[in-house]
Amino acid sequence: MGKLINLRHLIINDTKVEYMPKGIEGLTCLRTLENFVWSSSSHGGKACSIESLKNLRNLRCLGISGLANVVDVGEVKGSNLRNKTNLLSLLLDFGYSQLKTDERDEMILEAFEPPPNLVKLRLWKYGGKTIWPNWMVSLTQLRDLRLFNCYKCEYLPPLGKLSSLESLSIRVKSVKKAGTEFLGIENDGTCRSFIAFPKLKNLEFYLMDEWEEWDDNTLRGDELVNTIMPSLCYLKISCTDKLKRLPNYILQSPTLKQLEIGYCDILSQRYRKGTGEDWHKISHIPDVTIS
Repeated sequence: MGKLINLRHLIINDTKVEYMPKGIEGLTCLRTLENFVWSSSSHGGKACSIESLKNLRNLRCLGISGLANVVDVGEVKGSNLRNKTNLLSLLLDFGYSQLKTDERDEMILEAFEPPPNLVKLRLWKYGGKTIWPNWMVSLTQLRDLRLFNCYKCEYLPPLGKLSSLESLSIRVKSVKKAGTEFLGIENDGTCRSFIAFPKLKNLEFYLMDEWEEWDDNTLRGDELVNTIMPSLCYLKISCTDKLKRLPNYILQSPTLKQLEIGYCDILSQRYRKGTGEDWHKISHIPDVTIS
């Protein structure tokens, strides 16, 4: 592997690879490394460590899996992601393990501080109770965020503060309520000096098993249209049976062109075309699909 010094892209997804071989650190021309597998052992001296990544300064797309195998959180900082100024896309796959704790996953996420110019971030199987590391607010160029199987998180983080975010996909099973904290609005409910999700165009929720309320009761009507998701074009909610209704800032959005509701018992009945009690609230949306 170490002889492939001109290699630009290394893709090993959907394999049974258990570790990264020594020599990876010499592939300094790599632009894409979609899956760096964190190993639980040295495999007889054949495996390289996460510190090998510090030499790959030209990486633009990086995925790291096997984070359930992390023993010493201090090793995470050896990846030196902060200084990889070319890095645009990052995937962190925490995996499942009996050794995982919410505090441990939170510490690992905090240690993986990416450069502020990151454009795409994906978190898989993250076990922390909060998804808002200190460095998140510095990602002023982040346009695409996906949170999948973050099973212990009980509250959505203040993602509305991410000023460049255009696409957001969320699959967080334990959340019961999403309120103004999701928008990044202060506790007094006022948002006249702040626009939540100013550039968000696509918003998707999947398998939110415990989600019951999407609340905007603390917001005044004159604050909804222009200060919350003023660019939203597409909303999809799937397999979320307990959610009772959509918030007013969604129902009143003048930019929303496509709404999909699938396998959501309460929502499907409430907004069903012609017969739903609140169909009239979404009938102005050009493209509505309810299944």
